[in-house]
Amino acid sequence: MRMFRTIAAVAALVMAATMTSLVASPSTAAAPSADRFSASSAAPAAKAALPRHKMKSVRGVETGGGKFAALGKIPTFKNKKVLLRKAVSKNKPFRAYKSARTNGKGKFRIAFDGRIGNCFEVVAAKTPRNARTAKVIGCIIPG
Repeated sequence: MRMFRTIAAVAALVMAATMTSLVASPSTAAAPSADRFSASSAAPAAKAALPRHKMKSVRGVETGGGKFAALGKIPTFKNKKVLLRKAVSKNKPFRAYKSARTNGKGKFRIAFDGRIGNCFEVVAAKTPRNARTAKVIGCIIPG
């Protein structure tokens, strides 16, 4: 049994040594050509660094009688559809619940109701200038 383990360890060591020699070292790697650094290859790096939407005073308010509203302003998201997502508890994932359009200034209001324990978030989708942005507005608690 010991002999089998020793042979297996030696075989693994030999394979590891041969695999590292197959990988090109930086000194033997080919120099990058000018066509590899075109505008198309720089674009994915720029897309990854998009700023988030500015969510000014996005909040949830109780309008009375067990009814609520999500309201606020997203100036970077004018005349677009804002999504209200709901989670049935703090440990569950958010799912699409309602949507509404922002006006020309980016203001919106979404009326909704829910049960105790439901949590809500507002989502502004990705645009060419801004990344997808979500803000949790709160959970319904007994009161």
